[in-house]
Amino acid sequence: MTAMKEIDAGLKQTEVKARREYLIRQLNKLGTYHADTGQALRLISLSELEWMHITAKNDFARSYYGGD
Repeated sequence: MTAMKEIDAGLKQTEVKARREYLIRQLNKLGTYHADTGQALRLISLSELEWMHITAKNDFARSYYGGD
């Protein structure tokens, strides 16, 4: 692998790690500490974290604004 490809791969890993950590912090702020399956948030995939975050934000908005 060339040096630039190695740098690019390293940056992508760093970005994924940062996004995972951000989502976990946000979910914790919304009161979510585990997935519906009982798994710790650190053990589930990034895509699952993204969906959980979207769902948690929607649930919070509905409860805040008196929706369903």
